[in-house]
Amino acid sequence: KICNLGKKPNLKLFFLVNIFIWLFVPDYGQVMFWTSGSANYLYPAIFALLVLLVFRKYTLEKGRCFKSIWWVLPALPFGAVAGIGMENISAGMIVILTLYILYFHKNKENKIPVRPAVVSLYIGCLIGFAVLFFAPGNSSRAEAEESLGLVFKCFIAGYYWIFFGLGIFAVILVLIWCSYKKIIFIKHSEIMQSYFYYIASILSAFCLIAAPSIAERAWFISTVYAVAAAGIIFASADGKEKISEKENKRTGPVKAISSIITVCGCIFCLVSIADTALCSYEIHTQSIQRGKYILEQKASGNMDISVPVISYKYPFRSKHDALSGLSDIKEDSSYWINQALAGYYGINSVTGIDP
Repeated sequence: KICNLGKKPNLKLFFLVNIFIWLFVPDYGQVMFWTSGSANYLYPAIFALLVLLVFRKYTLEKGRCFKSIWWVLPALPFGAVAGIGMENISAGMIVILTLYILYFHKNKENKIPVRPAVVSLYIGCLIGFAVLFFAPGNSSRAEAEESLGLVFKCFIAGYYWIFFGLGIFAVILVLIWCSYKKIIFIKHSEIMQSYFYYIASILSAFCLIAAPSIAERAWFISTVYAVAAAGIIFASADGKEKISEKENKRTGPVKAISSIITVCGCIFCLVSIADTALCSYEIHTQSIQRGKYILEQKASGNMDISVPVISYKYPFRSKHDALSGLSDIKEDSSYWINQALAGYYGINSVTGIDP
C-alpha cells in the first residue's frame, strides 16, 4: 500500500513485494508464524508502517488532509504505540519521519505545511521510542545475553545490508529497465521518498550494533524498508515512455535472462510455499499429539515424561516454517526448553527422545 498509494491497483507490484519478502527475510517463519516472533517483529511493524502510510498520504496530497485540530488527539497515542514497538523498527520509522518533515520545510517549489496532527504523530513516536530505549528491562537483557564484539557486529550488519538490501534494489531496477520503463520519468518527490526508506533500511540494520546480540529475524524490518524503497520507484515508473526499437534489440538478451530468472524464482517460491505448508502441518500435528500424550500421562500419575522430539519426515526444507532456526526439547531434562514445557503442563520433567 505504501508503494502504490494514490495509484491504480498494481497486481505485478503486489506479487513482487510478497516474493521479495518471502525470499529475502531471514528466518521468515520466526517472524510470520512463530507467535513470540510475530509479537516482537511483525505486529510492531504494522503500527510503524501505518504511521508511515499516513505521512506518505500527507505528502502525496500536499498537506491537504488531516487539517482538523482534532486529529492531534488520536495522533499522539497512536504514535507512541508505534514508537514503543521494537528498537530497529522504531528507529527506522523515526528516521523516515524526520526526513519527511525536513522535506516539507526544504521543498520550496511545492512546500507542504507541517500541520499540528503531523507534529503530534511525530512527537508521539519520539515519546514511544524514548520509553522503549530507557526501559529498565534493557539492562537485564544486556546482562543475560552474551555480547558480540563491535567489529563483528559491524561486519554482520554490513554483510546483511549489502547482500540483501542492495540485492533487492538492483533487481527492482533491472525489472524496471526490462519493462521499458525509465527512471528519468519518475517524479522527484517519489525518488526522494524512496531515498527516505532506503536510508532507514541502512540505519535500521546498523542500529542493531548497539544490541548485546543480533538475531537474524531482526533484519525483517530492514528488508521491508528496502522493499518499500524499491517498490516506490517501481510503482512510480511511468511506463508510457517506450524505448526505441534499437534499444529494444540491444536489451533483448537482458530481458531473456530476466524472464528466465523470474520464472525460476516463481517456481522456487511455489515449491518452497508448498514445502512450508507441509512442514507447518507436521509441526502442528506432532505438537498436538505430544500435548495429548503428556496430559494422558499426567492423568495416570506419571510426572516424569519422555516424548519424541519434533522432526521432519522428508529431506527437502525451504526453512520458512516456524520451527526453523529454533530449538526443541532435548534429551537433557534440565535444558531450558524442557523445563519450560514441564512448567507449562505442571509436571516434574520432560525428556526428549529420538522419534
